[in-house]
Amino acid sequence: DIESRLRGARTSLRLNTATAKDSPAWRTFRDGKLLSNDWGVERIRFDENPFVWPEHWARMQRNMSARDWMRRGLAQDIGPERMLYLSWEREHNLRPVPAPWAEDITRTELASYGRNIDVLVGHDPGKLFDVSIFLKAFRLPGSGRVHWWVVDELTTEQTTSEQHATALIKRLRDKWAVHKLDIRGRPLSDSPVALVRADPYGDSGERPDRSVYTIFRQLGLDIRPAAYAPVKQGQATSPRAGRIGKEARIELVNSLCCNAAGERRLFVACDDHRQPSAPRLVAALEMSERDEAGGAETQRKDTNDLSHWPAALGYA
Repeated sequence: DIESRLRGARTSLRLNTATAKDSPAWRTFRDGKLLSNDWGVERIRFDENPFVWPEHWARMQRNMSARDWMRRGLAQDIGPERMLYLSWEREHNLRPVPAPWAEDITRTELASYGRNIDVLVGHDPGKLFDVSIFLKAFRLPGSGRVHWWVVDELTTEQTTSEQHATALIKRLRDKWAVHKLDIRGRPLSDSPVALVRADPYGDSGERPDRSVYTIFRQLGLDIRPAAYAPVKQGQATSPRAGRIGKEARIELVNSLCCNAAGERRLFVACDDHRQPSAPRLVAALEMSERDEAGGAETQRKDTNDLSHWPAALGYA
């Protein structure tokens, strides 16, 4: 406990060595400490260390990837070598919600889907995890563009769709003041509401099928597929659930995090200690990698699968 061991020191400093870790938990710990004037970080490159022979560094560099060398030799904070969400940068994309000097325009942006929509929710149903990501839209002073902030996340493990939807609407009511009830427990007609965009359903019996949507709607949640495809029916055209390409979804999230012009329009909210409002989403964005063949989200759908959180974000 480095802070306890300082109790006998009056004016001296305690030094603690650490190699930059490719770990969201480590980054969150470091960012929180650096908000205090009592903590600081000095980055020491390999060529600034007088106690190690140059041959050691040369051998070390030969036997690791360029990206590992940037982290371990050049003391840089970088993600995995085959990082999937390569436009995400914690320094720029993890930011406090800009209120009160920014205008909350969530209702305006979602007005075409209904009235009084105060929260956008992306939902990814799964066999092990059900994940919902909460977003709000803001207009920043001097900018005509819409900027989105992830403000919350809800993850339930090995639950039914009904259990997750029940937990979701409770979180929306308790924390975000939407879907409010009157004193008799009935929905208020003029209450703010949430819009849920989810993994488009299929008819194969695999999740999500139509029953997931039915369950959400029975609880009063407006849930819609994240994409529609027009279907010709005689002279009329009607929409049905569409298909979202995996790479297109990933490209969308990357482009919102930072586009080719260097513009960032997607952020994850944090508190004054830089603790993320959606820690599992941040971990997934920072740790997701492509496989050796360049494929994305090809790992087994087990408890180590990171795809649920970015997928829910993409559906939103």
